[in-house]
Amino acid sequence: MNMRWSPETHSGRPQPRINPTFWLTLFVLAACFLLGGASRKNVWQASTLVILALPLLAWGLWRLLERGTWRQVKLPLAILAFASLVPLVQLVPLPFDLWATLPGRASPAEALRLAGPPDWIAFSLTPDGTIRGLLYLVPPIALFLGVVDLNIRERRFLLLAVPLAATFSLGLGALQVFAGEDSIFYLYGSLNSDSAPGLFANRNHQATLFVCSITLIGAWIATRSGPARSRMLSNVLAIAILMLMILGLTVVKSRAGILLLGPAVLACLLLLWAGERAERRTRVLAIALLGLGAGMFLSLFALHPLLERFISEPGEGQRAAVIISTFRTGLDYLPFGSGLGGFVPIYASIEPIGQIGPAFWNHAHNDYAELWLETGLFGLAGLGLFVVWWISSVRHALRTRPEGELEIWAGAIVTLLILAHSAVDYPLRALALAAVFALACGLMTPSMDVRPSDRSRVRVKVRKGLPASSDAPQAIADSV
Repeated sequence: MNMRWSPETHSGRPQPRINPTFWLTLFVLAACFLLGGASRKNVWQASTLVILALPLLAWGLWRLLERGTWRQVKLPLAILAFASLVPLVQLVPLPFDLWATLPGRASPAEALRLAGPPDWIAFSLTPDGTIRGLLYLVPPIALFLGVVDLNIRERRFLLLAVPLAATFSLGLGALQVFAGEDSIFYLYGSLNSDSAPGLFANRNHQATLFVCSITLIGAWIATRSGPARSRMLSNVLAIAILMLMILGLTVVKSRAGILLLGPAVLACLLLLWAGERAERRTRVLAIALLGLGAGMFLSLFALHPLLERFISEPGEGQRAAVIISTFRTGLDYLPFGSGLGGFVPIYASIEPIGQIGPAFWNHAHNDYAELWLETGLFGLAGLGLFVVWWISSVRHALRTRPEGELEIWAGAIVTLLILAHSAVDYPLRALALAAVFALACGLMTPSMDVRPSDRSRVRVKVRKGLPASSDAPQAIADSV
Protein backbone atom coordinates (compact mmCIF):
# COMPACT_ATOMS: atom_id res chain seq x y z
CA MET A 1 0.00 0.00 0.00
CA ASN A 2 1.31 3.46 -0.84
CA MET A 3 2.33 5.49 2.16
CA ARG A 4 2.46 9.24 2.59
CA TRP A 5 3.98 11.71 4.99
CA SER A 6 1.81 14.73 5.69
CA PRO A 7 0.95 17.27 8.42
CA GLU A 8 -2.21 15.23 9.03
CA THR A 9 -0.27 12.27 10.42
CA HIS A 10 -0.83 11.71 14.11
CA SER A 11 2.34 10.12 15.40
CA GLY A 12 5.17 10.99 13.04
CA ARG A 13 4.87 7.62 11.30
CA PRO A 14 3.86 7.28 7.64
CA GLN A 15 0.10 6.85 7.35
CA PRO A 16 -1.82 4.89 4.70
CA ARG A 17 -3.51 6.90 1.99
CA ILE A 18 -6.79 5.09 2.58
CA ASN A 19 -8.14 5.74 6.05
CA PRO A 20 -10.11 2.64 7.11
CA THR A 21 -12.15 4.71 9.55
CA PHE A 22 -13.47 6.87 6.72
CA TRP A 23 -14.54 3.93 4.57
CA LEU A 24 -16.10 2.09 7.51
CA THR A 25 -18.00 5.23 8.49
CA LEU A 26 -19.21 5.85 4.95
CA PHE A 27 -20.27 2.20 4.61
CA VAL A 28 -22.31 2.23 7.85
CA LEU A 29 -23.87 5.59 6.94
CA ALA A 30 -24.95 4.25 3.53
CA ALA A 31 -26.31 1.07 5.16
CA CYS A 32 -28.36 3.18 7.58
CA PHE A 33 -29.97 5.03 4.69
CA LEU A 34 -30.77 1.82 2.82
CA LEU A 35 -32.02 -0.21 5.80
CA GLY A 36 -32.92 2.25 8.54
CA GLY A 37 -35.87 4.20 7.17
CA ALA A 38 -38.57 2.82 9.48
CA SER A 39 -39.17 2.95 13.22
CA ARG A 40 -41.12 -0.32 13.42
CA LYS A 41 -41.79 -3.48 11.36
CA ASN A 42 -38.12 -3.42 10.40
CA VAL A 43 -36.64 -6.07 12.68
CA TRP A 44 -34.47 -7.77 10.08
CA GLN A 45 -33.26 -4.48 8.61
CA ALA A 46 -32.36 -3.06 12.02
CA SER A 47 -30.71 -6.32 13.09
CA THR A 48 -28.60 -6.29 9.93
CA LEU A 49 -27.58 -2.70 10.63
CA VAL A 50 -26.49 -3.58 14.16
CA ILE A 51 -24.29 -6.39 12.83
CA LEU A 52 -22.81 -4.17 10.10
CA ALA A 53 -22.03 -1.41 12.62
CA LEU A 54 -20.18 -3.63 15.11
CA PRO A 55 -16.80 -3.48 13.28
CA LEU A 56 -16.92 0.32 13.20
CA LEU A 57 -17.89 0.40 16.88
CA ALA A 58 -14.94 -1.79 17.85
CA TRP A 59 -12.54 0.06 15.55
CA GLY A 60 -13.68 3.49 16.77
CA LEU A 61 -13.23 2.54 20.42
CA TRP A 62 -9.78 1.11 19.72
CA ARG A 63 -8.73 4.26 17.85
CA LEU A 64 -9.85 6.48 20.72
CA LEU A 65 -7.78 4.46 23.15
CA GLU A 66 -4.79 3.98 20.84
CA ARG A 67 -4.50 7.67 19.99
CA GLY A 68 -5.48 8.91 23.44
CA THR A 69 -8.05 11.25 21.91
CA TRP A 70 -10.86 10.03 24.18
CA ARG A 71 -9.88 12.80 26.60
CA GLN A 72 -11.07 15.39 24.07
CA VAL A 73 -14.58 13.91 23.92
CA LYS A 74 -15.09 12.79 27.51
CA LEU A 75 -18.50 14.41 27.96
CA PRO A 76 -20.13 12.99 24.78
CA LEU A 77 -18.64 9.59 25.59
CA ALA A 78 -20.12 9.84 29.09
CA ILE A 79 -23.52 10.70 27.55
CA LEU A 80 -23.33 7.67 25.25
CA ALA A 81 -22.35 5.44 28.16
CA PHE A 82 -25.25 6.80 30.20
CA ALA A 83 -27.68 6.27 27.30
CA SER A 84 -26.54 2.65 27.05
CA LEU A 85 -26.65 2.11 30.80
CA VAL A 86 -30.31 3.11 31.16
CA PRO A 87 -31.75 0.19 29.13
CA LEU A 88 -29.19 -2.17 30.66
CA VAL A 89 -30.43 -1.25 34.14
CA GLN A 90 -34.03 -1.62 32.99
CA LEU A 91 -33.25 -5.22 32.00
CA VAL A 92 -31.97 -6.16 35.46
CA PRO A 93 -34.18 -8.94 36.94
CA LEU A 94 -35.79 -8.17 40.30
CA PRO A 95 -37.61 -10.34 42.82
CA PHE A 96 -41.30 -10.28 41.95
CA ASP A 97 -42.37 -8.93 45.35
CA LEU A 98 -39.95 -6.01 44.99
CA TRP A 99 -40.95 -5.42 41.36
CA ALA A 100 -44.64 -5.29 42.33
CA THR A 101 -43.97 -2.35 44.67
CA LEU A 102 -42.47 -0.17 41.94
CA PRO A 103 -44.54 2.75 40.57
CA GLY A 104 -46.99 1.76 37.83
CA ARG A 105 -46.68 -1.98 38.48
CA ALA A 106 -49.83 -2.55 40.60
CA SER A 107 -52.17 -3.62 37.77
CA PRO A 108 -49.68 -5.84 35.89
CA ALA A 109 -48.57 -7.38 39.22
CA GLU A 110 -52.17 -8.28 40.05
CA ALA A 111 -52.62 -9.91 36.65
CA LEU A 112 -49.40 -11.88 37.10
CA ARG A 113 -50.48 -13.06 40.55
CA LEU A 114 -53.67 -14.48 39.04
CA ALA A 115 -51.69 -16.29 36.35
CA GLY A 116 -48.93 -17.44 38.68
CA PRO A 117 -46.17 -14.90 39.38
CA PRO A 118 -42.57 -15.57 38.36
CA ASP A 119 -39.82 -15.56 40.97
CA TRP A 120 -37.81 -12.94 39.08
CA ILE A 121 -38.92 -10.41 36.49
CA ALA A 122 -37.14 -7.69 34.52
CA PHE A 123 -37.58 -4.13 35.70
CA SER A 124 -38.92 -3.05 32.28
CA LEU A 125 -42.55 -3.78 31.51
CA THR A 126 -41.51 -4.49 27.92
CA PRO A 127 -38.09 -6.22 28.06
CA ASP A 128 -38.21 -7.21 24.37
CA GLY A 129 -38.65 -3.58 23.37
CA THR A 130 -35.92 -2.51 25.79
CA ILE A 131 -33.47 -5.00 24.25
CA ARG A 132 -34.29 -3.67 20.78
CA GLY A 133 -33.83 -0.11 22.00
CA LEU A 134 -30.41 -1.01 23.42
CA LEU A 135 -29.27 -2.73 20.22
CA TYR A 136 -30.54 0.14 18.06
CA LEU A 137 -28.06 2.41 19.82
CA VAL A 138 -25.16 0.54 18.19
CA PRO A 139 -25.24 2.12 14.67
CA PRO A 140 -25.46 5.78 15.79
CA ILE A 141 -22.81 5.29 18.49
CA ALA A 142 -20.51 3.60 15.97
CA LEU A 143 -21.01 6.45 13.49
CA PHE A 144 -20.25 9.07 16.13
CA LEU A 145 -16.99 7.31 17.04
CA GLY A 146 -16.12 7.03 13.35
CA VAL A 147 -16.65 10.75 12.64
CA VAL A 148 -14.63 11.69 15.74
CA ASP A 149 -11.63 9.87 14.26
CA LEU A 150 -11.80 11.61 10.88
CA ASN A 151 -9.72 14.57 9.79
CA ILE A 152 -11.11 17.82 8.41
CA ARG A 153 -10.96 16.77 4.77
CA GLU A 154 -12.79 13.50 5.41
CA ARG A 155 -15.47 15.22 7.47
CA ARG A 156 -16.07 17.67 4.65
CA PHE A 157 -16.72 14.83 2.25
CA LEU A 158 -19.39 13.48 4.60
CA LEU A 159 -21.10 16.87 4.42
CA LEU A 160 -21.92 15.97 0.81
CA ALA A 161 -22.80 12.32 1.52
CA VAL A 162 -26.08 13.19 3.27
CA PRO A 163 -27.45 15.50 0.51
CA LEU A 164 -26.51 12.87 -2.09
CA ALA A 165 -28.46 10.27 -0.12
CA ALA A 166 -31.39 12.70 0.08
CA THR A 167 -31.26 13.18 -3.70
CA PHE A 168 -31.34 9.41 -4.18
CA SER A 169 -34.28 9.17 -1.78
CA LEU A 170 -36.14 11.85 -3.74
CA GLY A 171 -35.53 9.96 -6.98
CA LEU A 172 -36.82 6.77 -5.37
CA GLY A 173 -39.88 8.71 -4.19
CA ALA A 174 -40.55 9.83 -7.75
CA LEU A 175 -40.42 6.20 -8.91
CA GLN A 176 -42.83 5.25 -6.14
CA VAL A 177 -45.39 7.84 -7.21
CA PHE A 178 -45.16 7.01 -10.92
CA ALA A 179 -45.25 3.23 -10.41
CA GLY A 180 -48.35 3.24 -8.18
CA GLU A 181 -49.27 1.97 -4.73
CA ASP A 182 -48.44 -1.66 -5.48
CA SER A 183 -44.94 -0.77 -6.64
CA ILE A 184 -41.92 -2.71 -5.38
CA PHE A 185 -40.18 0.64 -4.88
CA TYR A 186 -41.99 1.16 -1.56
CA LEU A 187 -39.53 -0.23 0.96
CA TYR A 188 -41.94 -0.24 3.93
CA GLY A 189 -45.39 -0.36 2.40
CA SER A 190 -47.38 2.34 0.65
CA LEU A 191 -48.95 4.06 3.66
CA ASN A 192 -47.71 7.45 2.43
CA SER A 193 -48.22 6.62 -1.25
CA ASP A 194 -49.36 10.15 -2.11
CA SER A 195 -46.21 11.87 -0.85
CA ALA A 196 -43.12 9.95 -2.04
CA PRO A 197 -41.54 8.70 1.22
CA GLY A 198 -38.45 7.44 -0.64
CA LEU A 199 -36.10 5.54 1.64
CA PHE A 200 -38.46 6.02 4.59
CA ALA A 201 -41.77 4.67 5.82
CA ASN A 202 -42.85 8.12 7.02
CA ARG A 203 -43.01 11.18 4.76
CA ASN A 204 -42.12 13.45 7.68
CA HIS A 205 -38.80 11.65 8.06
CA GLN A 206 -38.13 12.16 4.36
CA ALA A 207 -38.76 15.88 4.92
CA THR A 208 -36.34 15.91 7.87
CA LEU A 209 -33.61 14.50 5.65
CA PHE A 210 -34.27 17.20 3.04
CA VAL A 211 -34.13 19.99 5.63
CA CYS A 212 -30.86 18.71 7.12
CA SER A 213 -29.39 18.36 3.62
CA ILE A 214 -30.05 22.04 2.86
CA THR A 215 -27.88 23.04 5.82
CA LEU A 216 -25.14 20.50 5.10
CA ILE A 217 -24.89 21.39 1.42
CA GLY A 218 -24.41 25.03 2.43
CA ALA A 219 -21.52 24.03 4.71
CA TRP A 220 -20.03 21.93 1.92
CA ILE A 221 -20.08 24.84 -0.56
CA ALA A 222 -18.59 27.18 2.04
CA THR A 223 -15.65 24.86 2.74
CA ARG A 224 -14.79 24.09 -0.89
CA SER A 225 -11.35 25.08 -2.12
CA GLY A 226 -9.21 24.45 -5.17
CA PRO A 227 -9.22 25.74 -8.74
CA ALA A 228 -11.93 28.16 -9.81
CA ARG A 229 -13.36 25.69 -12.33
CA SER A 230 -13.69 23.01 -9.66
CA ARG A 231 -15.41 25.42 -7.28
CA MET A 232 -17.82 26.53 -10.02
CA LEU A 233 -18.83 22.94 -10.74
CA SER A 234 -19.29 22.36 -7.01
CA ASN A 235 -21.52 25.41 -6.77
CA VAL A 236 -23.66 24.24 -9.70
CA LEU A 237 -24.01 20.78 -8.15
CA ALA A 238 -24.90 22.20 -4.75
CA ILE A 239 -27.51 24.62 -6.12
CA ALA A 240 -29.08 21.80 -8.13
CA ILE A 241 -29.33 19.67 -4.98
CA LEU A 242 -30.82 22.58 -3.06
CA MET A 243 -33.49 23.06 -5.72
CA LEU A 244 -34.30 19.35 -5.57
CA MET A 245 -34.57 19.45 -1.77
CA ILE A 246 -37.01 22.35 -1.86
CA LEU A 247 -39.00 20.69 -4.64
CA GLY A 248 -39.03 17.49 -2.60
CA LEU A 249 -40.51 19.27 0.40
CA THR A 250 -43.42 20.45 -1.73
CA VAL A 251 -44.02 16.90 -2.95
CA VAL A 252 -43.75 15.32 0.49
CA LYS A 253 -46.20 17.87 1.95
CA SER A 254 -44.82 17.61 5.47
CA ARG A 255 -45.96 20.50 7.65
CA ALA A 256 -42.94 20.23 9.94
CA GLY A 257 -40.67 20.15 6.89
CA ILE A 258 -42.21 23.35 5.50
CA LEU A 259 -41.91 25.10 8.87
CA LEU A 260 -38.24 24.08 9.16
CA LEU A 261 -37.43 25.08 5.58
CA GLY A 262 -37.00 28.75 6.50
CA PRO A 263 -34.48 28.12 9.33
CA ALA A 264 -32.61 25.63 7.14
CA VAL A 265 -32.25 28.09 4.24
CA LEU A 266 -31.22 30.85 6.66
CA ALA A 267 -28.58 28.56 8.17
CA CYS A 268 -27.36 27.74 4.67
CA LEU A 269 -26.97 31.46 3.87
CA LEU A 270 -25.12 32.14 7.14
CA LEU A 271 -22.70 29.29 6.51
CA LEU A 272 -22.06 30.57 2.98
CA TRP A 273 -21.40 34.08 4.33
CA ALA A 274 -18.89 32.65 6.79
CA GLY A 275 -17.06 30.76 4.02
CA GLU A 276 -14.48 31.90 1.50
CA ARG A 277 -14.71 35.65 1.04
CA ALA A 278 -13.81 35.50 -2.66
CA GLU A 279 -17.11 33.87 -3.55
CA ARG A 280 -19.20 34.90 -0.56
CA ARG A 281 -21.43 37.41 -2.30
CA THR A 282 -22.00 35.24 -5.38
CA ARG A 283 -22.96 32.22 -3.34
CA VAL A 284 -25.23 34.09 -0.95
CA LEU A 285 -26.95 35.89 -3.83
CA ALA A 286 -27.49 32.60 -5.68
CA ILE A 287 -29.02 30.89 -2.65
CA ALA A 288 -31.12 33.96 -1.80
CA LEU A 289 -32.52 34.03 -5.33
CA LEU A 290 -33.12 30.31 -5.08
CA GLY A 291 -35.02 30.81 -1.82
CA LEU A 292 -37.09 33.59 -3.39
CA GLY A 293 -37.89 31.40 -6.39
CA ALA A 294 -38.84 28.54 -4.08
CA GLY A 295 -41.16 30.85 -2.16
CA MET A 296 -42.87 31.92 -5.36
CA PHE A 297 -43.19 28.29 -6.45
CA LEU A 298 -44.73 27.35 -3.13
CA SER A 299 -47.18 30.23 -3.35
CA LEU A 300 -48.29 29.41 -6.89
CA PHE A 301 -48.40 25.62 -6.99
CA ALA A 302 -48.04 24.03 -3.56
CA LEU A 303 -49.63 26.45 -1.12
CA HIS A 304 -53.20 25.14 -1.40
CA PRO A 305 -52.48 21.44 -0.65
CA LEU A 306 -50.12 22.45 2.13
CA LEU A 307 -52.73 24.72 3.69
CA GLU A 308 -55.20 21.86 3.55
CA ARG A 309 -52.81 19.75 5.60
CA PHE A 310 -52.30 22.56 8.11
CA ILE A 311 -55.99 23.35 8.49
CA SER A 312 -57.77 20.02 8.30
CA GLU A 313 -56.13 16.63 8.54
CA PRO A 314 -58.12 13.61 9.74
CA GLY A 315 -56.96 12.45 13.15
CA GLU A 316 -54.41 15.23 13.60
CA GLY A 317 -56.45 16.90 16.30
CA GLN A 318 -55.83 13.90 18.53
CA ARG A 319 -52.05 14.30 18.55
CA ALA A 320 -52.07 16.95 21.24
CA ALA A 321 -54.29 14.73 23.40
CA VAL A 322 -51.91 11.80 22.92
CA ILE A 323 -48.90 13.90 23.90
CA ILE A 324 -50.63 15.25 27.03
CA SER A 325 -51.80 11.76 28.03
CA THR A 326 -48.26 10.44 27.55
CA PHE A 327 -46.79 13.11 29.81
CA ARG A 328 -49.42 12.47 32.47
CA THR A 329 -48.94 8.71 32.32
CA GLY A 330 -45.20 9.20 32.70
CA LEU A 331 -45.86 10.68 36.15
CA ASP A 332 -47.25 7.32 37.28
CA TYR A 333 -43.94 5.59 36.48
CA LEU A 334 -41.56 8.05 38.11
CA PRO A 335 -38.71 8.04 38.76
CA PHE A 336 -37.59 5.07 36.65
CA GLY A 337 -40.04 4.98 33.73
CA SER A 338 -41.95 2.05 32.28
CA GLY A 339 -39.11 0.66 30.20
CA LEU A 340 -37.62 1.60 26.85
CA GLY A 341 -39.73 0.56 23.87
CA GLY A 342 -42.95 0.25 25.83
CA PHE A 343 -45.06 3.10 24.48
CA VAL A 344 -47.50 1.03 22.40
CA PRO A 345 -48.77 -1.34 25.14
CA ILE A 346 -48.62 1.35 27.85
CA TYR A 347 -50.63 3.88 25.85
CA ALA A 348 -53.09 1.19 24.71
CA SER A 349 -53.85 0.49 28.36
CA ILE A 350 -54.79 4.13 29.09
CA GLU A 351 -56.17 5.26 25.70
CA PRO A 352 -59.58 6.93 26.07
CA ILE A 353 -62.45 4.85 24.70
CA GLY A 354 -63.49 7.67 22.38
CA GLN A 355 -60.11 7.51 20.60
CA ILE A 356 -60.02 3.75 20.08
CA GLY A 357 -60.34 2.77 16.42
CA PRO A 358 -58.96 0.39 13.80
CA ALA A 359 -55.57 2.15 13.87
CA PHE A 360 -53.28 2.52 16.85
CA TRP A 361 -50.67 5.03 17.97
CA ASN A 362 -47.23 3.54 17.32
CA HIS A 363 -45.48 6.55 18.87
CA ALA A 364 -46.43 9.63 20.87
CA HIS A 365 -45.43 11.95 17.97
CA ASN A 366 -43.32 13.76 20.56
CA ASP A 367 -40.01 12.11 21.36
CA TYR A 368 -39.68 14.02 24.62
CA ALA A 369 -43.03 12.78 25.93
CA GLU A 370 -42.18 9.22 24.88
CA LEU A 371 -38.73 9.43 26.47
CA TRP A 372 -40.33 10.75 29.66
CA LEU A 373 -42.77 7.82 29.79
CA GLU A 374 -40.21 5.11 29.05
CA THR A 375 -37.16 6.33 31.00
CA GLY A 376 -38.47 8.82 33.56
CA LEU A 377 -35.97 11.09 35.25
CA PHE A 378 -33.05 9.19 33.73
CA GLY A 379 -34.08 10.20 30.22
CA LEU A 380 -34.50 13.78 31.40
CA ALA A 381 -31.01 13.69 32.92
CA GLY A 382 -29.50 12.33 29.69
CA LEU A 383 -31.22 15.04 27.68
CA GLY A 384 -29.90 17.65 30.10
CA LEU A 385 -26.35 16.33 29.71
CA PHE A 386 -26.68 16.59 25.94
CA VAL A 387 -27.83 20.20 26.19
CA VAL A 388 -24.84 21.01 28.42
CA TRP A 389 -22.45 19.42 25.92
CA TRP A 390 -24.11 21.17 22.96
CA ILE A 391 -23.83 24.59 24.61
CA SER A 392 -20.21 23.98 25.67
CA SER A 393 -19.25 22.91 22.14
CA VAL A 394 -20.82 26.01 20.61
CA ARG A 395 -19.16 28.28 23.19
CA HIS A 396 -15.80 26.66 22.57
CA ALA A 397 -16.18 27.20 18.82
CA LEU A 398 -17.07 30.86 19.37
CA ARG A 399 -14.13 31.40 21.69
CA THR A 400 -11.35 29.54 19.85
CA ARG A 401 -12.46 29.64 16.19
CA PRO A 402 -10.84 26.25 15.50
CA GLU A 403 -10.12 24.70 12.13
CA GLY A 404 -13.29 23.08 10.95
CA GLU A 405 -15.43 25.78 12.56
CA LEU A 406 -18.02 25.67 9.77
CA GLU A 407 -18.42 21.94 10.22
CA ILE A 408 -19.08 22.50 13.92
CA TRP A 409 -21.76 25.05 13.13
CA ALA A 410 -23.33 22.79 10.52
CA GLY A 411 -23.48 19.93 13.03
CA ALA A 412 -24.98 22.18 15.70
CA ILE A 413 -27.70 23.44 13.34
CA VAL A 414 -28.60 19.95 12.09
CA THR A 415 -28.99 18.66 15.64
CA LEU A 416 -31.29 21.59 16.41
CA LEU A 417 -33.41 20.93 13.32
CA ILE A 418 -33.86 17.27 14.22
CA LEU A 419 -34.60 18.05 17.87
CA ALA A 420 -37.15 20.66 16.79
CA HIS A 421 -38.90 18.09 14.60
CA SER A 422 -38.82 15.65 17.54
CA ALA A 423 -41.32 17.89 19.32
CA VAL A 424 -44.03 16.90 16.83
CA ASP A 425 -42.77 13.56 15.51
CA TYR A 426 -40.23 10.80 16.17
CA PRO A 427 -37.36 11.21 13.64
CA LEU A 428 -34.72 9.70 15.93
CA ARG A 429 -36.69 6.44 16.10
CA ALA A 430 -35.64 5.82 12.47
CA LEU A 431 -32.02 4.66 12.33
CA ALA A 432 -31.37 6.59 9.10
CA LEU A 433 -32.07 9.91 10.85
CA ALA A 434 -30.38 8.73 14.04
CA ALA A 435 -27.32 8.23 11.82
CA VAL A 436 -27.60 11.82 10.51
CA PHE A 437 -27.90 13.04 14.11
CA ALA A 438 -24.82 11.04 15.13
CA LEU A 439 -22.90 12.44 12.15
CA ALA A 440 -23.88 15.98 13.16
CA CYS A 441 -22.75 15.36 16.74
CA GLY A 442 -19.44 14.00 15.46
CA LEU A 443 -18.93 17.17 13.39
CA MET A 444 -19.30 19.20 16.59
CA THR A 445 -16.26 17.54 18.17
CA PRO A 446 -12.76 19.01 17.66
CA SER A 447 -10.79 17.52 14.80
CA MET A 448 -8.17 15.00 15.86
CA ASP A 449 -5.72 15.82 13.07
CA VAL A 450 -3.06 16.52 15.69
CA ARG A 451 -2.63 14.81 19.03
CA PRO A 452 -3.34 16.99 22.10
CA SER A 453 0.19 16.29 23.37
CA ASP A 454 1.60 17.48 20.04
CA ARG A 455 -0.42 20.68 20.29
CA SER A 456 0.98 21.30 23.76
CA ARG A 457 4.56 20.90 22.49
CA VAL A 458 3.91 23.47 19.80
CA ARG A 459 2.55 25.91 22.39
CA VAL A 460 5.58 25.38 24.63
CA LYS A 461 8.01 26.15 21.81
CA VAL A 462 6.13 29.26 20.81
CA ARG A 463 5.89 30.41 24.42
CA LYS A 464 9.60 29.95 25.05
CA GLY A 465 10.38 31.77 21.84
CA LEU A 466 11.94 30.46 18.69
CA PRO A 467 14.84 32.11 16.95
CA ALA A 468 13.72 34.77 14.48
CA SER A 469 14.86 32.96 11.38
CA SER A 470 13.40 31.26 8.38
CA ASP A 471 13.79 27.92 10.17
CA ALA A 472 11.19 28.79 12.83
CA PRO A 473 8.12 27.63 10.86
CA GLN A 474 9.91 24.40 9.92
CA ALA A 475 10.80 23.84 13.60
CA ILE A 476 7.14 24.09 14.54
CA ALA A 477 6.16 21.72 11.76
CA ASP A 478 8.81 19.24 12.83
CA SER A 479 7.54 19.32 16.40
CA VAL A 480 4.09 18.25 15.14
